[in-house]
Amino acid sequence: MLAACSSSSDGGATSAAGVGGVADAHHANGGGAGAEEPGAAGHGGRASNGGNGGNGGNGGNAGSSKAGQVVFSAYANSKFALIASFSDVPNGAAEHCVESPLDGCSITLCDDAVPLTSAIRPSAGTITVTSAAVSGSLVLVPGADGSYGSPQGSFSSTFSGQEVISISASGGRVPAFQNDLTVPLALLRSEPYVDNSDTHTRLLIPRSQDLKLTWTRGAPDVWLIVDASTARVDGKLGTASLYCAFPSEAGTGTIRSSLLEQLEQEALLRNLTVLIKRISVGDYAVALATTIDVYDETKQFPVTSTLQLHDR
Repeated sequence: MLAACSSSSDGGATSAAGVGGVADAHHANGGGAGAEEPGAAGHGGRASNGGNGGNGGNGGNAGSSKAGQVVFSAYANSKFALIASFSDVPNGAAEHCVESPLDGCSITLCDDAVPLTSAIRPSAGTITVTSAAVSGSLVLVPGADGSYGSPQGSFSSTFSGQEVISISASGGRVPAFQNDLTVPLALLRSEPYVDNSDTHTRLLIPRSQDLKLTWTRGAPDVWLIVDASTARVDGKLGTASLYCAFPSEAGTGTIRSSLLEQLEQEALLRNLTVLIKRISVGDYAVALATTIDVYDETKQFPVTSTLQLHDR
């Protein structure tokens, strides 16, 4: 499983895109193994008193026990995120979480009553992201336990899509590597429609109804990622995390009501455009990704909205 915890380069907490799963930074969600698509969410750590959650496992190619991820995210508000995580253990759900997949989505229920274990992680040394198109850089330095915290640095302006970024690692237990990725053009979501010029937009959905999404500008290796996380509704202490990964070329995806009904009545529903590139670094299967917002059809507003579930 892959997980990520990150803060924005300006010091404020922000969401980070996990390759195996795009994750909420405070819950450190991760993704399961999958050679063709990002996996669903799995938890690696918990937030406490507003702090960041811990790092979880890694999402890599199917069958690989040594895996990792590096993900650069550029948001519309000129905030940036960079996360990295590597693991030597077989992919799998965290011991305190249960994942239930369905039609490109999953719901992951985590039990906060179960104590977490910790271990020294492999690292790839210092990780740096630069771009010839936008001046600046982000840098991640591993801690003594091999995990990566918040990035240092920033960029002079936001990314609009089609810029090439360079991701390099100085090397550690994971060998040194360098690779280029292209920031994808933002997907344009047409359904469900929300007017995101109003920051308090609510998306009202009956609990018994599937949620269908449609979008344009799909491209190879680009995914529409949707996620939300709330407290559990079954009375147990812990979190319920929804994670969906839809291939963007399909132009449509559906979130089943059986997954939605396991969320609280109100949840922040995030949409992200994610390009993924998988590489081999020594005997590690490493997923590299770059993330940008999803916009409405007018290309004016990112389409993050508050999901409100109600009974008919």
